[in-house]
Amino acid sequence: MNVNTSSKWTRALWEPAAGIQTRLKPIVESALAECPTGIVGFACDSGNSDSTCLAVACGSSLLIYRNMKPYYRYNVPQRDILTSEMELWGLLIKSQIQKGQLLEGLKSSFKCHMGYLL
Repeated sequence: MNVNTSSKWTRALWEPAAGIQTRLKPIVESALAECPTGIVGFACDSGNSDSTCLAVACGSSLLIYRNMKPYYRYNVPQRDILTSEMELWGLLIKSQIQKGQLLEGLKSSFKCHMGYLL
């Protein structure tokens, strides 16, 4: 992914302890407080292909990096878990439902709670 607006492609995430041997030198080293759960690259400015950002979901925060530098941090507000969702996860743990049934149950629970279709 081209994340530093140059013509070079950059590896956005790398764990040296994984034992992968590369000949890449780190451009920027940034330590995260928690393990990332999701990473996605996207265009920051509409119509400008040179401005690529990197979004990293980490803990309860969404971190945005622009040009390999911290740009924005959004802390996701904590919400209570729906009782119907807790029941579904409990049924899955007890092997009383399958993963597909869990997914359908979560979708219908979310539709009922939020009031719109997914």
